[in-house]
Amino acid sequence: YDGNNLKISNFTYVDSTGDTIALFYSINSPAQLNNIRIENINLRGDSINGALVGTMVNGTISNCSVVGGTIEDVAGGLSGGLVGQIFGGTITNSSVSGVNITGLGQNGGLVGYMMAGTVSNSFAVQGTVATTSGGSYTGGLVGQMDGGAITLSHSSLTVNSGGLAG
Repeated sequence: YDGNNLKISNFTYVDSTGDTIALFYSINSPAQLNNIRIENINLRGDSINGALVGTMVNGTISNCSVVGGTIEDVAGGLSGGLVGQIFGGTITNSSVSGVNITGLGQNGGLVGYMMAGTVSNSFAVQGTVATTSGGSYTGGLVGQMDGGAITLSHSSLTVNSGGLAG
C-alpha cells in the first residue's frame, strides 16, 4: 500500500479486549507500506499496540511517520510508536516524533518487541518512552530486542530505563 504522502489525522483506538490495536493489524511478506503519515495518534490497549502495524512478519515499511500523540499499554502488553512487534522484515527511512509511549510491557519509540528484522535510517524524537510500575523493557527505538539489527538510526526520546534497545 502506498499512502502517497497523504496524512491520517486524529486516529483514536481504545480497546480492552486483548486485541491488537493498530492501523494495520498485521503484515506479512511481500506486503509493503510506503509513504504513510499518521498525525495525533491516540491508542490505549492491553495487548499489542502500534500506530501503523500491530505485528510485522517479513514485510517492508518505508518512508512512514507518526507525529504527535499517545500510545498506552494498560495490562503488560507491548507498544511501539510505529510497530507493536516484528518477527522479520525491514523498517527504513521512517520516524516517530512527539509521541508519548507508556505501559507495563515492552515499550519502544519505533518497535515494542523485535525478534528479527532490520531497522535502518530511522529515528524517534521529541517524546517519551516509559514503563509504569512493575513494567519490563523500555528503549528509545526498540523496547525489547531479542534479534535483528538496528543500523544508522537514532533516538532522542526521554527514556526512563534502557537505551536504544531495552
